[in-house]
Amino acid sequence: IYGVDAHGRCTFVNARALELFGYDGEASLLGSDMLQRFRPEPGATTTDGAVERALTGERSQDGLRDQLRRDDGSTLEVIHRASPLFGPGGARVVGAVASFTDCSLETQLRSSAERDRGVLSMVVDAVGEALILLDEHSRVARFNAGAERIFGRAAAEVIGGPVDRLLWECSGRELIEHIGARAGEAAGHPTQPSTRLLEGVRDDGRVFPMRVTVGQVRAATGTWVALAIQDISDEIEAEAARRRNFALETQACERRRFLSRMSH
Repeated sequence: IYGVDAHGRCTFVNARALELFGYDGEASLLGSDMLQRFRPEPGATTTDGAVERALTGERSQDGLRDQLRRDDGSTLEVIHRASPLFGPGGARVVGAVASFTDCSLETQLRSSAERDRGVLSMVVDAVGEALILLDEHSRVARFNAGAERIFGRAAAEVIGGPVDRLLWECSGRELIEHIGARAGEAAGHPTQPSTRLLEGVRDDGRVFPMRVTVGQVRAATGTWVALAIQDISDEIEAEAARRRNFALETQACERRRFLSRMSH
């Protein structure tokens, strides 16, 4: 927090502001032109800053995102708020009191999140098989080309929606419960991938069997749930054909044995 007179000269400044801006003591700022002192470029002027507005009688309740200059010349990103101070009778602005919130950490986290999303996007898109990333609410965050082919849906139609709408009723509930159980078991520690046999629903409403490997992708901003999906329709059909052929061969063998016994 700091205060200025009607000309923008510093009247007081608290210890936290001194610490953030890198000044040794209040004496280094008292009486100085704060409208110039905090500008990112020395000599620059503005009329739309929080303090400048307050000195015209405007109150910046919601705060303004601003770049303020430290004593060493570096900049600090803040949410800047200021309230006008009125003289006797309330007709004339005699100064302002300003406060600010350091949002540099928020900016770093946002940049980190953007980098994470960029890297994850490249990885997900480079994988040949169907891959889906889910956020902490089990909403689809990434849906690669392989997933588009299997489900017959465009990524834009799916991203942001719940993952269980891609699965048949019981399978959807089973997957959500399984993800929740894994999250509880993990308790901040990596977990091994697990595999489930579930049923998905294509865009045209057809239900198909799939093998879903559930894993985790850890990034600086949190943990994503990764679903690697394989359409096992061909495997199921091949297994069913093998069983049919085995049954036919068994029947043929029994028939030959029966005829052999009859001939003797």
